[in-house]
Amino acid sequence: QIIDIYNDIFSDNLVKTYNFTVNEFGRLLYIFLPKKIRTFLKQFEIKSLNTIPEIYFILDEMTIPFELVYDNNFFLLKYSIGYIIGEPPLGGITFGYEREEQKNKLEAQTKYNVLIIEGTNSSYPTRWNEEIKAKELIFPFEAGINEFNYITEFFNNREEVEQITILVGPDSSRDNILSHIKSGSNHIIHFVGNIFYSKWNPRDSFFLTNDSEIVTFNDISNSIQSSQL
Repeated sequence: QIIDIYNDIFSDNLVKTYNFTVNEFGRLLYIFLPKKIRTFLKQFEIKSLNTIPEIYFILDEMTIPFELVYDNNFFLLKYSIGYIIGEPPLGGITFGYEREEQKNKLEAQTKYNVLIIEGTNSSYPTRWNEEIKAKELIFPFEAGINEFNYITEFFNNREEVEQITILVGPDSSRDNILSHIKSGSNHIIHFVGNIFYSKWNPRDSFFLTNDSEIVTFNDISNSIQSSQL
């Protein structure tokens, strides 16, 4: 029901099915949050006023539908891929706009080249574990192989995909990754691995490559921009 209310509020229909304002919907949405989250948010009490400040859910520049917040089985992953190749309907309100020439360019694209990058840190870095008397992974990513296999099979079964390039193991080195991105020949780039987030400068967040180097978001952004020159 809450999904229906959301779609109704942010639809282009002049006549709404549900009589909810955005603020009223926000209050309803708060009630549906898990108790642990509501308890955490209540900690932000303004002592001088003895009240809890209002909480805002920022929906500007959305790239996924609201219902995908409930992600149980690669739902967001399936949607983000499907959105690029035009499978699921968007629905809801349209945020932002596209220039006409960009829109025409997207509509003309019917076949896609895919680049899959593996960086699951499955063999390094390691540390010594005295209890088991052996080395162990510092950043284990057990679900990584499942995601890698899923995404590879998914693209292999899509008729819209013309070519798939997979960088795995020794091939997934810093230079090789950035070189493939700079080539500009890939429409979809999917990375499977651990992301190390920098709260001080998000653009410096990075992942470890299989040759013990790092690739930052800034490196990726610069490589994509250089491919468009």
